[in-house]
Amino acid sequence: MSEQEIKKVRRLITGILIGLTAIVLAYFGYSILSKNTNMTAFQVIMGVWLVCYVLLLDVLEPYLLKEFEDLTPERKTGYIKYLGTDIIGIGGLVLFVFMLGNPDGNSTVGLVGAIVYAFSMRPRQKFRKEFLGIVDEVVQEEEADPSPLPTAADAAARNAQLTDNEADEAELAEEAQKDEAEKAGGQAFAQEDQEERE
Repeated sequence: MSEQEIKKVRRLITGILIGLTAIVLAYFGYSILSKNTNMTAFQVIMGVWLVCYVLLLDVLEPYLLKEFEDLTPERKTGYIKYLGTDIIGIGGLVLFVFMLGNPDGNSTVGLVGAIVYAFSMRPRQKFRKEFLGIVDEVVQEEEADPSPLPTAADAAARNAQLTDNEADEAELAEEAQKDEAEKAGGQAFAQEDQEERE
């Protein structure tokens, strides 16, 4: 697919999501202005919005972008893991939404749903990369890129290098001293020769 076609599909999906969000916000605005808050309607609307969100981003977008073509078994497993993780995370959000304003005082159950969503985000991203076939590149980069923190071996190598450099500098200094001594000795010898001639 060309870059233009990919942008067109993503704009379509984004437009649909913006439209759905506008409907939800319109309902919120109506509820606030009319002071007629129906919690069940709110929960149902939010639940439907979340389900549509998952279907649009996890099913329709990959289908339209032709990401399901040439699925290897590894990529298929990655997609199933990605979709499962996303459904678990969105399920946590749905639980959170349905527990909002619950008169029974089970708001902690709703918080558990929010925590489930938060913890599902990292594996979701990992499985998405696996589905797209990007995981091999990430693993290769991690293997090729050593830890930025120095290890004991790095410190030993640096110390050996410093010791070698210091030894080289000491040799250069000794040679320089010998050269200076030879010059000084040569100058003293030349002065003695001059004195003897006079």
